[in-house]
Amino acid sequence: MNRILSLAMGLLIALTSTLTLAASQLQILGYHEITDKEQALIPQYAISPATFLAQMQWFKSNGYHFVSVDDVLADRAGKKPLPPKAVLLSFDDGYEDVYSQVFPILKQFNAPAQIALVGSWLEPQDGMVNFAGQAVPRSRFLSQSQIREMVKSGLVEVASHTYGLHEGVVANPQGNTQPAATTRIFRDGRYETEKEYRARVAADLRHNNAFLRRYTGQTPRIMVWPYGSYNQSLVEIAAKLGLVVDLTLDDGPNTGRIALTGLRRILLESDTSLSDLATDLALRAGPHEIITLPGKIMHVAIDDIYDPDPDRQNQNLGNLLERIVASGVNTVYLKAFADHDGNGTADAVYFPSRRLPMRADLLNRVVWQIKTRTSVQAVYAWGPLLVSAAASGSVERPAAVTARLSPFTARGRQLLRQLYEEMALAGPIDGLLFSEEPASGDAASGRQEPGMTGQWDRFALELAAIVRREHPDLKTARTLYRAPLLSTQGANQYAQAFRQMLSSYDFTVAAVAPAEDGCVPERALHEVVRLAANHPGGLTKTVFDLAAPGCDRFATLPGEPMAKTVSQLYSRGVQHIAFYPAPLAGDQQATAALAQVFAIKGNMIGAKPRATVTQ
Repeated sequence: MNRILSLAMGLLIALTSTLTLAASQLQILGYHEITDKEQALIPQYAISPATFLAQMQWFKSNGYHFVSVDDVLADRAGKKPLPPKAVLLSFDDGYEDVYSQVFPILKQFNAPAQIALVGSWLEPQDGMVNFAGQAVPRSRFLSQSQIREMVKSGLVEVASHTYGLHEGVVANPQGNTQPAATTRIFRDGRYETEKEYRARVAADLRHNNAFLRRYTGQTPRIMVWPYGSYNQSLVEIAAKLGLVVDLTLDDGPNTGRIALTGLRRILLESDTSLSDLATDLALRAGPHEIITLPGKIMHVAIDDIYDPDPDRQNQNLGNLLERIVASGVNTVYLKAFADHDGNGTADAVYFPSRRLPMRADLLNRVVWQIKTRTSVQAVYAWGPLLVSAAASGSVERPAAVTARLSPFTARGRQLLRQLYEEMALAGPIDGLLFSEEPASGDAASGRQEPGMTGQWDRFALELAAIVRREHPDLKTARTLYRAPLLSTQGANQYAQAFRQMLSSYDFTVAAVAPAEDGCVPERALHEVVRLAANHPGGLTKTVFDLAAPGCDRFATLPGEPMAKTVSQLYSRGVQHIAFYPAPLAGDQQATAALAQVFAIKGNMIGAKPRATVTQ
C-alpha cells in the first residue's frame, strides 16, 4: 500500500491545485477491474490501483463528496439535498480486486460504493466460470465472505448485474451475437416472441435477486445493465422486482429530469488520465443535456449493400466498412427501407415486418457490423414517413391519385406506428433520421389544407417515442431542405420551420445542395451557415449535408474540393458535416483528403479546455 500511495502522490503533484470545475448535482463513475492492464481480463477497462488512489485523492482535494444510493434517494424524495459536486462510485462484474485493492481505499476515504454482481459467476465455489464465452478461474471474482464483509461495513451495497445475461446471444440470421438482455434471440429460423423474451429476462432477474439475497445477505434494489444495453421492458420488469435504481452507460448530466431508472455514468477506461477525468466531469456539469461529438457523418443506403447473391452482398458490406474506416467518420445515417425509384417512399424494408414486404433481413447485421468493425459511435436509422400504398396492400383512393400513404391519413399513421415499432426491435440503433420532402398537401391525403406546418414534426416525434421504448437514449434528426431554410414560402411548402425543428429535434440536417437545381453555389452555402448561426444553438444542432443524391459537384473534381469545403465550414463554426459516399467511390485521394480534414476537428463540442498540468 505504501508503494501505491507513493505512486499516487507522484501523479497528484502533476495536478494544478487551482483547477476549477462547474458543480453538478450528481456524477456517477463506472469502474471495472482495479488492476494493472497486464493482469486484467479486459485490459481496456482496467484502472491500476495507483491511478485509482490518485483519482480518489483528486476528488477529495477538489471539493467532491462521495455519496451513497441512500443519499441519492433522499435527494430525489426532497428529504435531504445532495452535497455539491456529489460523486457515486460503481464497480461492475464483481472482480476480486474490489476487495483486495478497492475496499481498503474506500475505508480510507469513507467512500460508499456499489458493486454489480453476476450470479452465474459467483455461484460456483471453485473451478472455471463462463465469463461471456471465456473460461475464467472462479478465483478472479469475489468470494462470499469478501462480499459479506464489505456489505457489513456499511460502505458497500450490492447491485444486480443479472444472473446469466452478461453474454451474447444470436441476434440475426447471419449469426452475430449481441447483448442477451435486449436481444430477441434468433433460433431455429425465427425470432423470439415478445412474450418469450419478457419471460426469459424476468426469470433471470428474479433468479439473481433470490441468489444475491441468499449469498450476500442483502436484497438488491439497484440494477446495472450488462454492456449498458437496456430497454423500457427491462426497466418495468426490474421495477416490479424491487430494482428501483438503474445505472446505465448513457451519456450526459444527471439532472433532475433524468429518472432514477436511467441514471447516467461515466465509463472509465485504462487510458483515462486525471486530466481526462477532469474534462469529462466538467462537460457533464454544464448546462447542455446532450454531450456529443462533432458529427462526421456518412449517408448509407442498405439498397446499395443488398444483393441476391450472399457472397456479393457480403463483399458489398465489407467494402462499405473499409470506406467508413478510410473516411474517418463517426456517425452513419442508414436508410433502412427499399426505395426503388428514389422518391423517398418505402416500397419494402430491411427488417422483419408484418406491414410491408421485407426485401432482406439486413438492418440488424449492417448496424452491428458498422458499430463493431469501425470507429462509428452512432448509427441513425433513416426510416420512412411515406409508404407505398401498393406495397402496404392498402389503397385509399384510385391508383391514379394515390401513390403512397402519408401521416396525413389515419391509416397511414397507424401503419407507420406499427412499422417503427418493428424497426425498433430490429437493431441496436442510436438515433432516427426523418428525411422526406413532403409538401403540405401530400397527394396521398387528397387535400390541400393550411396550418399543416409542424404536423410532420409532431408525428415524427410520436414515432420517436415508440422507438425510444426499445432504445431509451435515442437521438433524433430531421432533414431541412434548402428552400425552407432560405425563404418563408419554402417553409410553408415543405411544412418545415427551421426554428421549430431546432427546438423539436436533437439535430436538424440542412440539405444545402438539393439535386433539383444542381449544386448550391459557395455563396449560398455560407448564407446557410449565417442563417443557422443566427438561431440559438443553431450551429451546434445543425448538420450540414454537403451533397444530396444526384449532385455530382464533388464527383467531377479531384479529391480536394470536398475537404476544402469542410475546412471552410469548420472555420465558420460549423460542427457537424454529412455527405453521401458515392462521389468518393474509387477515389482514394478524395477519401484520404476528407479523412485528414475530419481528423483536425476536436472530439467534443463546447468542451472546456482540458485541465493543464503544472509542476
